[in-house]
Amino acid sequence: MKALLLYSYASGHRKVEKSISFITKRLSRKFEVLDVVCTKSKEEAYELEKQAGEKYDVLLVCGGDGTLNNAVNALMDSEKRPILGFFNFGTVGDFGKSFGIKRGLRKEVAIVEKGNVSDFDVGKLITKDSFTYFAYCAVVGAYSDISYKVVRRKKKHLGKFAYYFRAVKEAFITHHVHYLYKGNREEEGVSPFLMCLLGTHIGGFKVNKRAKTNDGQAEVYLTHKGMFNGLLHYLKPGKKPDDIVGKCAFDLDDEIIWCIDGEMGPKGSAEIEIVSKPLRIFSGKK
Repeated sequence: MKALLLYSYASGHRKVEKSISFITKRLSRKFEVLDVVCTKSKEEAYELEKQAGEKYDVLLVCGGDGTLNNAVNALMDSEKRPILGFFNFGTVGDFGKSFGIKRGLRKEVAIVEKGNVSDFDVGKLITKDSFTYFAYCAVVGAYSDISYKVVRRKKKHLGKFAYYFRAVKEAFITHHVHYLYKGNREEEGVSPFLMCLLGTHIGGFKVNKRAKTNDGQAEVYLTHKGMFNGLLHYLKPGKKPDDIVGKCAFDLDDEIIWCIDGEMGPKGSAEIEIVSKPLRIFSGKK
């Protein structure tokens, strides 16, 4: 098998660079070809990821959930899709947790070495102007902008606590998202925040406990009003989604901004479709 390993100065900085030699030393034994490229921009990475299937069987990416989202969008735009390998150098790493990819480079490399592969679903969020894919979450409202508004310097020094400090401040600012939801049922109302989830974790917490990553469906949470913008509802054991769908729609204010896998996404009303098992990833779960 032939593999391409991509990493970026923008994700993880020196921590990524220091780890590359370890990754290549270990995985050069597994792959007959292991090419390593340091990308200078998100756009360069996208083009390399999009073309990876023409030459490689495996695409390995180092970074956070935003880096992973870039790779997912590139592969969904490609006819030939290699197996993904993900080394989590992000602040939280929600996506990888659904596949047993947790912090620890040695463990992550071992997952690729063992070669267990899982199919996984991808969400497609469509607005009137554009569309984008997401790997584990599409969210609007309270807390949704924390991951991309916290400055890199704070994340570097405080890690995930930089997010939590911001969340505490956000908890005391009331949010109102007016929505009309259409899925297996129709509901109109006002919510602090709305979530469409494919993965098990968001914000570092296991919220979506019933999630399956390859069943062609997403879990939708229409958060009810409450203390701290309804956040306390998710601390209760056994929290169930409000809907489980393969397709749904949200009619929203034009200025509402979607958060897609922790990155700033498009604005306004959107339809969401779940694409069943288009991609594969090295997984720590059987």
